[in-house]
Amino acid sequence: MKKIITLSLLLFGLIPFLFAQQSSKSKAAKKLYEKGNKVKVTNVSSINSSQLELAPTFYQSGLVFATAAPSTAVSKDGSISGFELFYAERDGRGMPIKAQAFSLRVDAQMHEGPVTFSRDGDQMYFTRKDNQQLKIYEATRTVRDWNEVKELSINSDSYSSFHPTLSADGQHLYFSSNRPGGLGGVDLWRIDRTKDGWSDPVNLGETINTSKNEVFPFIHSSGNLFFSSNGYAGMGGLDLYMADFSKVAEGLVVNLGEPFNTKADDQGLILNPEGTSGFFTSARPGGKGKDDIYFFEAPLGVWGKTKPVEFSATISII
Repeated sequence: MKKIITLSLLLFGLIPFLFAQQSSKSKAAKKLYEKGNKVKVTNVSSINSSQLELAPTFYQSGLVFATAAPSTAVSKDGSISGFELFYAERDGRGMPIKAQAFSLRVDAQMHEGPVTFSRDGDQMYFTRKDNQQLKIYEATRTVRDWNEVKELSINSDSYSSFHPTLSADGQHLYFSSNRPGGLGGVDLWRIDRTKDGWSDPVNLGETINTSKNEVFPFIHSSGNLFFSSNGYAGMGGLDLYMADFSKVAEGLVVNLGEPFNTKADDQGLILNPEGTSGFFTSARPGGKGKDDIYFFEAPLGVWGKTKPVEFSATISII
């Protein structure tokens, strides 16, 4: 556990919900998944190893993820100094197949972590370790590789910003940070795209953040925000949660329950646009290594309602 915390900057510690309230929501999730929405979870053994694989992200027809690759230095105590980004195509069922290095330009012999892409796949935002802090960088896709790599203005040498996730319209970037002004530990923050660039970071507030840690955010096209936290009364370690932004003012943050969550760390969930399948990372028993990537199928959606937002449009053909 200590090794994973060091690498992912999961500095545990934020305003917890009442235990009874969170416990009842976990039970509700369990009942939901038992009533016709049987969730199937499968270890993606084709890309997992004896080390750590985490932070999966959809890209084109495949999956980009972070891994402690064979070239990564491992100390005597078994801790890992950094991650690299790998890419795996997916088969007809959606399962990743053999992985390969993602980018020579982005992987700079440093810690490269969670990544997010614009909808057209031409813009990328990713985590990189620099001066002992985690920072968010952006890059632009060109014919040969990713270029124009530069860090965002929100970064600092005094605190970390990491785990970016970009909204479907490209106007909002959510991320984790232990910057000043938070509720404690690591909080979730958001910046908005303006005509002058990115806005100043805004804390998502106490309806989502706690005095401990909220990490690995993922904003779905439905508008629902998924993230991991150890600040609520969960099942143990980091649990997966969903914030329904249509009711976020009411403090509606729900624990996804079993089989998504276990007593071990469960984190980094992503969901397809239809809301019926996706991936997440877990340190649960029975995996190939320390942290493995898992594929899940939820026929009726996560919590039975996570669907993409539909927009009406008129198409004129000339």
